[in-house]
Amino acid sequence: MRLAYFFPTIENPFWQQVVSGLEERAKTENNVEVRLHSADDSEARQVKDLERLGSDADVVAVSACGKASVLPVIKTLEDGGTPVVSIDQNLGGAVTANVISGNLGGGVALGSYVVEKLGSSARVVVLQAQDDMDCTAMRRQSFIRALQKKGVSPVETLPAGGSRRIAQSKMREFLATNQPFNAVFAENDVMALGAVDVLLRNKPDPWPMILGFDAISEAVAAIRGGRMVATVKQDPKGMGAGALETAVKIHRGQIYEKLTNFLTQLITADNVDRFIPE
Repeated sequence: MRLAYFFPTIENPFWQQVVSGLEERAKTENNVEVRLHSADDSEARQVKDLERLGSDADVVAVSACGKASVLPVIKTLEDGGTPVVSIDQNLGGAVTANVISGNLGGGVALGSYVVEKLGSSARVVVLQAQDDMDCTAMRRQSFIRALQKKGVSPVETLPAGGSRRIAQSKMREFLATNQPFNAVFAENDVMALGAVDVLLRNKPDPWPMILGFDAISEAVAAIRGGRMVATVKQDPKGMGAGALETAVKIHRGQIYEKLTNFLTQLITADNVDRFIPE
């Protein structure tokens, strides 16, 4: 079986772990080959790669850079007999199977943590990833709902495209407005770390709460060092392995789960030492 995995970027440690899970699980199967196609965070490149290379695979796995952009080519693949497994994004019936994470629960946990610490005085800036991505939209919406239960709404939402570089630029622009804030919620860790990069140069006092999502190693270290306060641990390696297992079952005509959901864990200063590699 040839599985082709199309994903946003190999530069993000989260996707590196997904790839690791796919490849390690593939080694336990007979005659399974994994081909990797990183889009360098370009929706256009991912669509072109899927159009050009997708039909060469027995099964396609995809982590979409943008939902709207990939759905037409996914439909073409599915209609042509190539099953598609979506990783980290629930594309519903547009694909053969979905392997996702508990984004709603993670967003609630982070929002509840902010209001537990700051109460109604919370002034939160949101760093937003891609607008049409269900996984990050669920994080954002559930986070905001947790705030609103305590009468709090974000003071600003900054579109940062899931990128550390863009998050840095947006935070610099926001700081120039001199608008008061005491927390930043980023929909992934790389954006949270982009905010940290800028704040380290500006040295605000008091230091705001910085919260991310994904629990990449640099973010976990930032929590331990006091530069971030929280992130949410997903199981990207498990999702990769689960997607490979699902793909094999689909290819072999076996019974498979159409939706596999991996649970999340909140990481804060109180439990961070459990997540530091030995």
